[in-house]
Amino acid sequence: MRGLYEKLDDLLPDGRLSDTLVIFVYSDSDTEYEQNLQFFVRHGMWEGDGCDYIIVVQQDTALFSSSTLPSLPRNARYIFHENKCYDWGTFGWVFAESKVDSSLYKSIIFMNSSVRGPFMPPYFPIGLHWSKLLTLRLSSTVKLVGSTISCEPAWEGGNTANEKRQNAHVQSYVMATDQVGLKALQDDGRVFACYDNMADTIFHAEVGASRIIFEQGYTVDSLMLKYQHVNWTDTSNWNCNAGLNPYAEYAYDGLVLNPLEVLFVKVKGFQMQGGWLSAQMATTYDRWLSSNQVAEGAANENVYDKARMSFRLGKAITMLLRGNSCFDYALYRARSRDLPGTMTDEQMWDHFVHDGQFEGRPFRCCMHPFPSNCVA
Repeated sequence: MRGLYEKLDDLLPDGRLSDTLVIFVYSDSDTEYEQNLQFFVRHGMWEGDGCDYIIVVQQDTALFSSSTLPSLPRNARYIFHENKCYDWGTFGWVFAESKVDSSLYKSIIFMNSSVRGPFMPPYFPIGLHWSKLLTLRLSSTVKLVGSTISCEPAWEGGNTANEKRQNAHVQSYVMATDQVGLKALQDDGRVFACYDNMADTIFHAEVGASRIIFEQGYTVDSLMLKYQHVNWTDTSNWNCNAGLNPYAEYAYDGLVLNPLEVLFVKVKGFQMQGGWLSAQMATTYDRWLSSNQVAEGAANENVYDKARMSFRLGKAITMLLRGNSCFDYALYRARSRDLPGTMTDEQMWDHFVHDGQFEGRPFRCCMHPFPSNCVA
């Protein structure tokens, strides 16, 4: 992979080795976070990639073990912080304690270990590092960019009786800004403060950060295909996605966030246990990238082939509930000539429910006696 980035220096106009600072907050508070960090170190950073990395390890003395931390390239280092203040307060601590001179960088990327990535398709342009997909969207008008944008409302203190904020906001698990945006966020005094509860962190920091960007006359952006060219300064767009968090299962307009669309997706223990599709895609991509490099015959594996019914069950039940009253048996027979001609309608329907609909066999539902109502 590193061979793809030989032209990286051409993208750094000031000639510096690194023009982007990445601050990554890591904790071992979830079963998937260690693997998220491991993946990021393997696939997201290497010496000479145009970035300097600070991995802030949120230490919990009851759980933490430094032996699990992966080795880093020379342009990355660990620093340690007590596990408090949530991510935004930890970012603020990095700056307040002068752990890094952020003024040396053109762009700053903030991340946490709840996400797995970066995931880049094979046709990814030669010469671009994943960070550029975010930082190249920053401009004279765009001052905060992330993988995703949400319009989910937040209430101060988490109490619906208090002030409500519902503005489009960059979700904070991956976001980038420049020096102008960083100054606006730091000058506010609330964004990088240390809060003792998640509700205030979301209200003042995550939702508040984008609000500050808007108040300063700038706008935000994301990698989500649904939101390309949306004018976020138009408040009529601030109920985007019907006010639902797009990372929730099927909440993205009936779909799920694809890792190849938004670069990073959340992968947590409960998502894996619940079978969330976006997390499953990420872990499958992880397995592909890892196994194809080390395991002979890995390309021959197929999880679906080993457990077809578990993948098919939901759609089979849906079709059974829909019923066969409008099923066009004549069409199904005509387009499935490999099936025995002696099959009854009942056998044909059973074949379709359990196999045919998954094999790409053409079918349609007709509401007789109106042929125009046939749905292919």
